[in-house]
Amino acid sequence: MLLNSQFTIHEISTSWQYDLLLPQLAIDGKQMSDDWVTDKRLRKAGLNEEQIEEILESIADNDGSIEKILIRNMPDGSLSVKELNKYGNIIGTPKGF
Repeated sequence: MLLNSQFTIHEISTSWQYDLLLPQLAIDGKQMSDDWVTDKRLRKAGLNEEQIEEILESIADNDGSIEKILIRNMPDGSLSVKELNKYGNIIGTPKGF
């Protein structure tokens, strides 16, 4: 959970990638896109039914409580942190990074 003086983000979904790997196009959509975040994937990640319902509802409502973050571990050991949009595309650097 990320706390900010102006708001609270309830869930943060991250994808941790090494070096040059970016979200890939899977058979069922681009990784980290809204269409790719499914009940099955969330269940496999260990979330319970209540958490899954809350996340999927928040994505459907586009209420701003879900933030998708891509974290890349660069060869020099630094981290590149980028925010992704509903299509899984990089849209910038999230606040606080």
